[in-house]
Amino acid sequence: MDSNNLILFFIVLYAIGAYIKIYSIQGNKKYILYAVLLMTFVGTSMWIAAYINQTFNKNIDIFTLVWPTYRFPGLLTALCLFLGFKDLKLSYGKTITFFSTSVFSVYLLHIGRLQKWIFFELLDDTYVYTQWYFPLWLLSIVLLVFVSCVLIDKVRIYLVERPMEPLVKSLSERINVWLKKKEII
Repeated sequence: MDSNNLILFFIVLYAIGAYIKIYSIQGNKKYILYAVLLMTFVGTSMWIAAYINQTFNKNIDIFTLVWPTYRFPGLLTALCLFLGFKDLKLSYGKTITFFSTSVFSVYLLHIGRLQKWIFFELLDDTYVYTQWYFPLWLLSIVLLVFVSCVLIDKVRIYLVERPMEPLVKSLSERINVWLKKKEII
């Protein structure tokens, strides 16, 4: 899995989100329904592929629609979720801000080698794909990985980023003064 493509996927999503925000494309709650239907379609497709693998001893890649993440269903789901939540007036903004400030870090934490380690070695849940509780398992694993990665990022912020902030600020001010002296900026 090429993590450069995954980062490009994230950049594409940010660009699409910025375009929607700049040009005031109206969101609607029906887009949330579309996203749920797309996620159901992808989850059902994974379940069917796993069932065929187990029942008929085939070797179909169950993640064909999901990984690599720059597949069209992932892009379309993200777009529908963005449009669905864009114009909602939510009263719990602090909670959303707490989690949303770490979304990019969550993304970076579980792409590439960590992604395979989390889903194939640590969790080793390939047997679950053919069980009746697969949708519940999928939701709980996604939430578990997301919350764990958010907590790792918050620890990083408090232990590394905040203590180093004054040093970085001082260093950047010195560099700016030097660049202005040399008339570079």
